[in-house]
Amino acid sequence: MKKVFAAIVCIIAFSAISFAQGNLQFNQVIVITLDGQTPQSFTVPAGKVWKIESASSGYYSSTVYMRDGAGEFLATLYSSNVGYRVNYPYWLPSNFSGDFIRYGNVSSGPKSTISILEFNVIP
Repeated sequence: MKKVFAAIVCIIAFSAISFAQGNLQFNQVIVITLDGQTPQSFTVPAGKVWKIESASSGYYSSTVYMRDGAGEFLATLYSSNVGYRVNYPYWLPSNFSGDFIRYGNVSSGPKSTISILEFNVIP
């Protein structure tokens, strides 16, 4: 009876381990700077995930967006519109490619920044 119970416990434990998605280990802080309306391309490295924490802009009339690799708008990361609320965080998976871009009164002057935490995915 003890052997059957031990076998069942081992099977359940193995099943739980085989469906685990891994753990996250902090790797580094990334700050991306946007200047003018030039898109800043990015690719999340293999074996890493990104957590976008915040974005800001030095302009009174500007918006910072995240787009996918096809140029489709995915999220507004910052808006100078007081009534617009940005919900953080945004999680990006390994190998995700896209760009950050800002629009508005951004021809020269202060830059916009995006703060990202990068994590290693530990199996």
